[in-house]
Amino acid sequence: MYYFFIILLILIMLLSIAYLYIHFKNLSWIRCFTHPAWLPNLLAIFLVALCLVLTFSVSASALIITLFLIYAFVISDILHLLLRRVLRKDTQKNLWSRIYSSGILAFLITICLLIFSYYNAIHVVTKEYALHTEKDLQSNQLTIAVITDLHMDTTMNIKKLEEYCTQINEKNPDIILLLGDIFDESTSKESMELACEAFSTLSSTFGTYYVFGNHDVNIRRPLASFSKEDIISNLTKNNVTVLDDESVLINHSFYLIGRSDVSFFQNSNRKTIAQLLEPLDTNKYMILLDHQPLETETAASLGVDLQLSGHTHGGQIWPTGTIAKLFQINEINYGLKEIGDYKAIVSSGIGAWGYPLRLGSKSEIVIITVE
Repeated sequence: MYYFFIILLILIMLLSIAYLYIHFKNLSWIRCFTHPAWLPNLLAIFLVALCLVLTFSVSASALIITLFLIYAFVISDILHLLLRRVLRKDTQKNLWSRIYSSGILAFLITICLLIFSYYNAIHVVTKEYALHTEKDLQSNQLTIAVITDLHMDTTMNIKKLEEYCTQINEKNPDIILLLGDIFDESTSKESMELACEAFSTLSSTFGTYYVFGNHDVNIRRPLASFSKEDIISNLTKNNVTVLDDESVLINHSFYLIGRSDVSFFQNSNRKTIAQLLEPLDTNKYMILLDHQPLETETAASLGVDLQLSGHTHGGQIWPTGTIAKLFQINEINYGLKEIGDYKAIVSSGIGAWGYPLRLGSKSEIVIITVE
């Protein structure tokens, strides 16, 4: 399945290159270069090559702009097929043909997709879940606030983070959970420290807890301005408890079990779920925190009540999420999964990685009520 996925990606890339070449060659302002006859082909190849160079050597945003341009050409092609059938007057057909062949519509659609995606990335919504348990929580309900995949400095500055911390406090949560990738390769040390200070303003009955994600530490650049120890130190002094393959009993009624992130390079020292649960009283409500939504079947079989994860960003840019579901790259791409009494919730995250854009997913804060 893995090799089939790679082959499919290569095939899609080759088809996309051919599709861009055909469209660039047929643009009216390219076709006007008639001498020598091969010049339009050369200009089209140059534009395709420019897209590829920008995509693979400049920034992740260039890749998305190229992808959106392909989407825009597809949308214009569909409109062209429809309008050729709908328009009756020759003047209307000629006007539309000039607009279509100029490529103006495709570029305008690309700009619209960028604006819409940027809005989706910076506009944070609140996603709520209502769950039920037969276990005794020593109260009528437990309210959990979840932040994951902030990726500080990509879509959010300190001022916005402080505003969202205030919004969370207004929900009067019993506990607040930070599920990793709060920082990444682009986060400065100053932003990391200021974000940790912002987390000190979070207010809840039982405190704020943090688990590491794959971008916080594990795949940081060699010359990163801060280390795992710096993160732990700054979080701890700002009243955030770090759980790294550790568990804690809260209010004598429920456990938080925080897993070390598996990372892209496979953390061989990561404890198994069975090892983490072995010393615990399974009659109490158990909440497993794992940045990546993994081993859900195992967690369900071992008696975990609720697993909370992020990492997937809900796909972030369509069709990533659809492809992830099709090839089962993630056990859960987004939302709620139930196996008997076991529940797993995957958040799309409050931020974005690589570029401040989302298409087909939303930035969110998750509020969970367990009754």
